[in-house]
Formats: sequence, structure tokens, C-alpha cells
Amino acid sequence: MRKARNQIIADIMYILQPNGSMLAGGSLCLPSNVLKAVRQSIYDNIEEFVAIAEDPEFKKYFPVIGEDFLKTAPKGFPKDFKYIDYLKCKEYICSYNVPDDFFARPDMLEQIDKVFRQFKRFADFINYTIDDFE
Repeated sequence: MRKARNQIIADIMYILQPNGSMLAGGSLCLPSNVLKAVRQSIYDNIEEFVAIAEDPEFKKYFPVIGEDFLKTAPKGFPKDFKYIDYLKCKEYICSYNVPDDFFARPDMLEQIDKVFRQFKRFADFINYTIDDFE
């Protein structure tokens, strides 16, 4: 992860391990004020966020956003919000699991490019809010 003046911004990562390699990215360990601002941005711009998160090309690689979630709606947001699950994320990350032979394939670079082009749209959305804290 790269830092933007003391704030962690959404960035990419490669994880290489037997039976668990992945292409991933996002923002981990956001300070509570930044996390609340990201949630507010999603809430205020839900059509734009849904256009990214529910796009079939994005979902092909990243079917789920986040790995750790609140059990209830975050404080200050309506519990009956249609897209409340997007606000329950404790971190805004996505991961695409790849088979062990993925990095040995002749088309590996093209595949990585396709995956991270989809991720970039998500990262740009998240980073737009985080950049306001610089």
C-alpha cells in the first residue's frame, strides 16, 4: 500500500503462495474519520458506486467487496438503505483468486492488465475521497 500523507489509499497487491495466490487491492486500516468519509461518499454517490461494483466485468474478477463487515448499519446511515452492505465494509478491498499456474501462463500480463483495469475504477472512486484528507 502506498500512503498519501499519513492516509492509506487504495492500491494494488499481488499475493503469491501455493493454493492461495491472488490479485488484490484496496484500502486497509483506514482511520475512522476517513472510513466514515468513504462510506458517506458511497452513500452520496451510490449510482456511480453501483455502476462499478455491480458491473459484470468488475464482478467477474471481484464478486465481493470487503472481507470483514459490520453486523449492523454503520452509525449515521439508514438501516433500510438498499445498498447498506456496501457501507458495512470495515475495509474497502477486492481480491481475485488465481490458480497456482496463473503466473506461468503466456498471457499472464494481459490477464493482470484486465483485472487491474477493472480494479482501477474502484480504486479511483475510493481514492477520490481519501485524497480530500491530504
